[in-house]
Amino acid sequence: MKKLMSIISMLLLALTATTLVSCDDDSDIAMTLEGTWQGKMKLRTEYQDQYYQVISSEICFLQDPYSYSSGTGYWIDYYQRSPWRNNKVANHIQWTVSNGVINVYFVEERTSRQIRDYRLYNGYFEGTIYYDNQTVNFRLQQVASPNWNSYTDWDDYYDDYYGGYAKKNVTETRALVDSTSKPVRHFGKAE
Repeated sequence: MKKLMSIISMLLLALTATTLVSCDDDSDIAMTLEGTWQGKMKLRTEYQDQYYQVISSEICFLQDPYSYSSGTGYWIDYYQRSPWRNNKVANHIQWTVSNGVINVYFVEERTSRQIRDYRLYNGYFEGTIYYDNQTVNFRLQQVASPNWNSYTDWDDYYDDYYGGYAKKNVTETRALVDSTSKPVRHFGKAE
């Protein structure tokens, strides 16, 4: 009987250990994704029958501390000589990672994109964005990240990171010259 209890105890201990160390790939991806990324994408925007090429993009992913594989942030596309204020179009975003696919919802546009076939490595984020029948390959570099291990004063870092990057004011960037129409973003090469 003592030997049986010992075997049962060992099995329960092994079961507990495997339960505690099991990983969730989606939350690992979300943790690596968190931060601000910048780079060039082959995007263009149609506005009043003209196309404007994006010269660079900035995407900020902030992880939700309660869900681990989702969050919020912003996506800003920068232009040269565009007819709208500040030469940029920005959206607040809500994002999730599900089965390895990054789903991005553009709040102001009320549209969604998927990021698949991607890699996150050595401060780079590259892959393919899918939207209907449009695709664009991208390569972005990480320019800001909450590296929790390198800071001793947690409160100052939290305020600086989330105040300086996450709370970027993106509301004014959507004010257009003509408010009756809005720009339409196209992914991929110019026609």
